[in-house]
Amino acid sequence: MHIHLLYRLERISDLAPLLTATDTIILMDESMANDPRFTTCALPCDIKILSDHSLGSEHSLSRTEWVELLHAHCHWLTWD
Repeated sequence: MHIHLLYRLERISDLAPLLTATDTIILMDESMANDPRFTTCALPCDIKILSDHSLGSEHSLSRTEWVELLHAHCHWLTWD
C-alpha cells in the first residue's frame, strides 16, 4: 500500500500507470477532483479529498483522519 498526497496535478499522467488497487491518492482540495487532468485518468486506487472537516462522504478525508491514516501505515511516525 502506498499513500500519495497530491498537491498539484501536473504529473498525474506519469503516476497513473504506477498505481495499484491497494494505493490511496489524497487530493488537497475538491477543485482537484474536478480538474480534467484528473478526471480523464483511469485510476485503480482509492481516492480521498482532504478537507478541514469530514464531509460525510466516503471520498472525504478530514485532516484528523489523514493523521490517523498516516499513523496506521507509517511505522516511523512517533507520537510524543
